[in-house]
Amino acid sequence: MLVALPYGLTAFTLLPDAVAGWLLRLTPAAGFAVLGVYAAVVTWRALRRGTVRAWFWHHHLVIPMTTDRLLLRQPDDDDLDPFTAMNADPEVMRYIGDGSVLPPDRERTAAWVARARRDWQESGHGLLSVVVRETGLTAGWVALAVPAFLPEILPAVEIGWRLGREHWGHGYATEAAGRLLRFGFAECGLDRIVSIRHVDNQRSRRVMDKLGLRFAFETVVPSHGRPVAVHEITKAAHEIIKVVHEEPPPHPRLP
Repeated sequence: MLVALPYGLTAFTLLPDAVAGWLLRLTPAAGFAVLGVYAAVVTWRALRRGTVRAWFWHHHLVIPMTTDRLLLRQPDDDDLDPFTAMNADPEVMRYIGDGSVLPPDRERTAAWVARARRDWQESGHGLLSVVVRETGLTAGWVALAVPAFLPEILPAVEIGWRLGREHWGHGYATEAAGRLLRFGFAECGLDRIVSIRHVDNQRSRRVMDKLGLRFAFETVVPSHGRPVAVHEITKAAHEIIKVVHEEPPPHPRLP
């Protein structure tokens, strides 16, 4: 509880001017007492809504996420080489954007990573590096981001992923995206999350199916004209899937 109090204290800045002015006119002891109660109430409500963790991410107090096999953390300089190699692989980039591949450029990757870190500060969600815990190798990334490239579905938040080819076929995309989906619904307060793929990208479709993201419609990306399929899942649907997955197996019938 005490660790979350900065959330409540920060909320003081959101008070109406009249209320904030009244607090400032109180004696220091009375003012701190009232502010303490207010901070405690706001923090308690935030804990119940699950938004405190998102606030810590938003203020770059990084709390990495883990799964059975993976570590999800903010990207850093250790990721520059694997990200650069991944973005220069024609097979990895086959269904990304217009499908073109740029020559390897570590400086361009560094600028992209810096922008990804700023996204967390600005919106409370963004891109996370996917690290294999057993080996410490960066497998790729998973992200919650606004799909500005497809204006017709906005406002929306998209979940996406990209892994190096050597890390395909291990279920890492499903495992990482599943963890980030839970974060998006439980701790960012999102009601709906979409995912977008090239219509021919069957690997991504299989991941989306496993995550419960259902096909919604097909459209075309205005900037390059490639056809894409939009999948989506609501918080309510995700809760149902989670309950089903967490139910214990039925007891065997007695003969």
